[in-house]
Amino acid sequence: MVLEYCKCWVQTAQSYTLLNIGQGVIITAGLSIGMGLAAKDVSDGKINLGDLVAINAYIIQLYSPLSTSLTRTLLVCVCGVQCSGDVLALIFPAQAGWAARTA
Repeated sequence: MVLEYCKCWVQTAQSYTLLNIGQGVIITAGLSIGMGLAAKDVSDGKINLGDLVAINAYIIQLYSPLSTSLTRTLLVCVCGVQCSGDVLALIFPAQAGWAARTA
């Protein structure tokens, strides 16, 4: 049962990592394209530098919830599992050696 749990945890961590990489690529591409188009408009005189800064702020605020929520969720889950294991080891000290046997 513990090995199945560990395998599921590894698969979950891998999928979260892949999702975070995908989100990072999307965020970087969107920011780069948006800033490139805005910089072209600044050089053409269509918008001023303040508009460029405002566009940058809007794009960053649009993507900021995506870049932090999954990472924070994963860290909280991992810390919660570690803390739960520590608590269980305190409550059931006789069974605390299972981690050493399965590692």
